[in-house]
Amino acid sequence: MNEYQAASRRMNSTIVEFLGGMSVIKMFGHAASNQTAATQAIKAYGKIEREMGEAFIPLGGAFFALIMAGITVIVPLGAWLMAAGTLGLDTFLFFAIVGTNYAAPLLKLFGVFTQFAHISIGATLIEALLRTPSPPDAAQNVTITHHDISVDHVDFAYDAHDVLHDISLTAKAGTVTALVGPSGAGKSTLATLLARFHDPTRGAIRIGGVDLRDIPRHQLISQISFVFQRSYLFSDTIGANIRFGRKMHLLSFWMRPPPLPIPTAKA
Repeated sequence: MNEYQAASRRMNSTIVEFLGGMSVIKMFGHAASNQTAATQAIKAYGKIEREMGEAFIPLGGAFFALIMAGITVIVPLGAWLMAAGTLGLDTFLFFAIVGTNYAAPLLKLFGVFTQFAHISIGATLIEALLRTPSPPDAAQNVTITHHDISVDHVDFAYDAHDVLHDISLTAKAGTVTALVGPSGAGKSTLATLLARFHDPTRGAIRIGGVDLRDIPRHQLISQISFVFQRSYLFSDTIGANIRFGRKMHLLSFWMRPPPLPIPTAKA
């Protein structure tokens, strides 16, 4: 069931990404390669479904055969007993009616057990998320005298997957520093560490000589402007999306009453 859930999530995300970026994919002529990724995800999901079906057939097939075979056993046996004179018509009809309906609650109970398996996996994922500790936050604001950014022997890993290895660099204030490298080299990961979406597993990142872990989160956010690779717009007006960044400041601007007209002297 765990593999089934993982394959289902992978297939759904791949299909949504493929359909959402269809115009871009076609424009750059990459429809075939992206379709291959979606096809592979669908085939992986189908493989899990087939394996689950093959594992279910021996016992599950026997279970359904016994549950649904009630009426096929009752009618011939009842007819034979009536012919032998050992069973009355009223008793035969009673068992025939009951035999056609007693399987329904058992099948419903079987379906509930299947849902429990799905719920169990979902609950396990939620519990793992809830057990993830929040990164510590400094209590008091600190004094930042300059805005040079220094990365000092930084390592970082997503779980067991190492991404950054012993990265050191200095980005001087007032200059432009570009990180250049192939896709998957860790450029975006290092940028997220600057915004403290994660903390390094080793080493330190400093602004103005102050470790980011010693700067309160609200103060750090006020020092950084972050432009994401994929711009996200809330389902609202453009004005509401703009106001989201500096809500109170822009609200005071938009809600400021217009100036009163200056009266002119009459001739």
